[in-house]
Amino acid sequence: MVISKIVATGNDFLFLKGEDCQGLTADEKSLLVRVLCDRHFGIGADGLVVVDRMEKAPLWRWEFFNSDGSLAEMCGNATRCVGRWAKKNLDMVDFEFLTAKGVVSVDANGSEVVSKIRLKLKSPEEIHYLNGKEKKTAFAIDTGVPHAVVMVDDLSDQSKLLDHVPHLRHHAHFGARGANVTFVRLINPQEFETVTFERGVEGFTLSCGTGVLAAGWVGLRAMQRDPVGVSVQLKTPGGLLKVSYGNEDLKLSGPAKYLFDVVVDIESIIKNGAMG
Repeated sequence: MVISKIVATGNDFLFLKGEDCQGLTADEKSLLVRVLCDRHFGIGADGLVVVDRMEKAPLWRWEFFNSDGSLAEMCGNATRCVGRWAKKNLDMVDFEFLTAKGVVSVDANGSEVVSKIRLKLKSPEEIHYLNGKEKKTAFAIDTGVPHAVVMVDDLSDQSKLLDHVPHLRHHAHFGARGANVTFVRLINPQEFETVTFERGVEGFTLSCGTGVLAAGWVGLRAMQRDPVGVSVQLKTPGGLLKVSYGNEDLKLSGPAKYLFDVVVDIESIIKNGAMG
């Protein structure tokens, strides 16, 4: 099996073709993901994408796995990485594929990759929680995956941000699977700073595409601005991303870099539960 590694503002992913893992059970796929994404004993990644061909339009679809082996409906930065994968492996710069949340189109023609997610956002819902003895408010929104968004004045101390996570990661509003927890700070009316504690990674990542989309939407509404038709920049620990909101779609743009390909032995991994 050939595995490709691609990174987008510090959010890194592994890619493989569906034909290379045909016949694997769901449990075997989950094991494969956990082994390959392990940063100490595997290749290392925040998630893994299986790209498969279909018989009808759109001709491609993905299956997205978090690094813990669980399936996820959407991942914003991974959609942009798909653009780099398709350009190198399929010689296609305009690529359309099906996700569990619908069709995504990607343009990898320039120095940055732009993904367009066909999704109509709803107004954020207020949710409440106690952090210590303080009553706090967060905003629940689904940008492909659920996010609990918290407006803050300072993002410099992640240990303080972590105090909020247990109350929101599994908040009753989100059901059994819980949500990502995204923190956002206003820099100026056109720019926000944000960081996300990601479900399935169970830690802060350098960048989260759906988190950036959620942060921008909540941040604009907090300033009493209608996000539709607006573009803003969001600063993440891994770099700068740009988002824009339409009536029926979301656009996410930023850098994505193809790092390398590596050949691995699937049968050995499934048999031994480890690489090598």
